[in-house]
Formats: sequence, C-alpha cells, structure tokens
Amino acid sequence: MKLLRLSIERHTYGEKKGTFSGEATFTGETGKVTLNLNEHHIEQMLLVCADGIIESAKAAARMFVQEALAGTEAAKQRQLASTTVQDIAARLQEPMP
Repeated sequence: MKLLRLSIERHTYGEKKGTFSGEATFTGETGKVTLNLNEHHIEQMLLVCADGIIESAKAAARMFVQEALAGTEAAKQRQLASTTVQDIAARLQEPMP
C-alpha cells in the first residue's frame, strides 16, 4: 500500500479547540482505504517527524538569513556606487584652480 493523502488539522474553535484530527488515505491493488486519525495517532506521527521538522526549520532560517545578508550587502554596494558617482559629479562641477 502507498500513502496517497495525509491531512492533519488543528481545531481552532469549538469543543475540540487546540486538538488535532486528520485522515490518511492509502491505495493498493485492492483499492483505497481512508483512516480517521485521532489525537494519539497524530501525536505519534509528530514525534517521529520532530527531528526532521526541526532540521527543516533551521535550514529555512539559514537560507532566509543568507538571502537577507546578501540583500543588505547588495544595498550597501549600490549605496557606495551611488555615493562614488555623486562625489565624482560634484568634483567635475567644482571650478578648476
């Protein structure tokens, strides 16, 4: 059997607020079967996946910081280039001694 679809949802209101529920749909030679996942099932899945989730979050944060730093460096270079052009233009407008 192959996992076809996994859906996990945290309830945001009502008597189930803050809890998880979900469904897992599997397909195989004999057809499809869908299982309702309760809070315990989902907790076990999240425990198994926790390390991967943490590593993915760290990698995303590193990429975000690298992009932000690259953007900051590019902005600095543009500002430096702009300042240099303005300085040269100002010198060209100065009267010759």
